[in-house]
Amino acid sequence: LCVFQAEDGIRVSVASRGLGDVYKRQTIDTFKCNYKETEAYLKERLEKDQIFSARITLALFYDKFKNAIESLEAWKIITQGPKDAMELACKETIKLLQSYGSDKKMIFDYAQTILSVNPEEGLKIFISNPSLPKFISEDDIIAYLESLHRYEDKLKERYLEHLAKRTDIDKRFSTMLALEYVNWIKTGLVKQGVKSVAESTNPNVKKYREKLNYMIATMEN
Repeated sequence: LCVFQAEDGIRVSVASRGLGDVYKRQTIDTFKCNYKETEAYLKERLEKDQIFSARITLALFYDKFKNAIESLEAWKIITQGPKDAMELACKETIKLLQSYGSDKKMIFDYAQTILSVNPEEGLKIFISNPSLPKFISEDDIIAYLESLHRYEDKLKERYLEHLAKRTDIDKRFSTMLALEYVNWIKTGLVKQGVKSVAESTNPNVKKYREKLNYMIATMEN
């Protein structure tokens, strides 16, 4: 029916071997198969076994045939699986968005899936992505990350810290970051019920005061 050749050179016949063998290797280099027959078989196996290794194999199958949407949908479900499967799904989703993401809604929709389960990895879509379309502005990304505060309330701050390090970017983003720090300081003071940083024993207040002072000193220099 179909033969996969794994990265270690071992060939695996899906029709006769467990899909766990493919899952353990995580990557598949080449495919020699009939697309429709293999897709039908993998879906049938998935419906029967209901195991993540079967869904991972299906996602990799779609990826190799450059069926990006089907692959992204498969990885989206896999993010809800065990830790190793989730981490793999995050990495593969980011690679797909970097290769095929040319639509803002598509990028934001699938980025949300990653940011909800692995914020650090999800931010790479916007920080470490030279292929990010130019029509998605820094302001678009900031507004988008701010809307996801229910998943992780530091997304906007981390992205602004990335922008503040760039020399080719508008300085207003540094001002926005400074205001973020000020807001975190105020929040910490209110939670503790004190009025000044000197009175506070909240470690977050001290951390953001140090960040703010360092930022001001850097801007002055």
